[in-house]
Amino acid sequence: MSASLALSHVTFGYDGRRVIDDVSVVVRPGEVLAIVGPNSAGKTTLLRLMTRVVMPQQGVVTLDGQDVTRLARVALARAVAVVPQDLALTFPFTALDFVLTGRYPHRPGEFFERVDDVAVARTALAAVAGDHLADRLVSELSGGERQLVLVARALAQRPRVLLMDEPNAHLDLRHQRDLARLIHRLHAEGTTIVLVSHDLNLAAQLADRLLLLAAGRVAALGTPADVLVPETLEAVYGCPVVVDEQETGRPRVSVRWLDDTPVRGGAAR
Repeated sequence: MSASLALSHVTFGYDGRRVIDDVSVVVRPGEVLAIVGPNSAGKTTLLRLMTRVVMPQQGVVTLDGQDVTRLARVALARAVAVVPQDLALTFPFTALDFVLTGRYPHRPGEFFERVDDVAVARTALAAVAGDHLADRLVSELSGGERQLVLVARALAQRPRVLLMDEPNAHLDLRHQRDLARLIHRLHAEGTTIVLVSHDLNLAAQLADRLLLLAAGRVAALGTPADVLVPETLEAVYGCPVVVDEQETGRPRVSVRWLDDTPVRGGAAR
């Protein structure tokens, strides 16, 4: 069963600096929404607001109409899973042990996993083609392998909403393709997905709608074709772009780097 997420006039900042400025968006049940924008636009902070890692200073974030700040953490974790950009882990967990931590919201207060939890964890690893990683220590995995394990842990939660922060980071071409196929399958099964990506072409290929952030504000919101237009992108990113069409008919963005536009912070070369 899918769930909806909504942000209504949400504002948040650090040390007096506003990072998210009056953002409103409704993520529909079963929708894939991609959050895109330049560095420091507030993309990751927006995900943190959705999961109550940080609290809005103004406005409200709701899950199926309920204010997330009033939900028990276990209830929120049962509904929403997060794939962060990277993993900081000091304990000597195997990949399977780590994926099993995704089952905790369904077994609060229990110290040992059940047989069905192990089955769910192994299925999650298989879904990301990570079966062979099960008995390896997470600390010994490559960046790409750790990314697969992070995705598997989120899948093991069996969430209704999946939040992904740069999910294709560290992945080679084959694993990027496999991850795109997995997102497409989860979408078809009705999972609500919000993903942050610097890859505009991946976002255009996978998402129903794009939310383009600039300096913490909504610069554009709509279908990939509505958002990925040269005038909008050039205003937000500050560089000339070309927008044409992928084989699927979705827009494709490339940077016009062979031109006379000066490089910011130095002379053009």
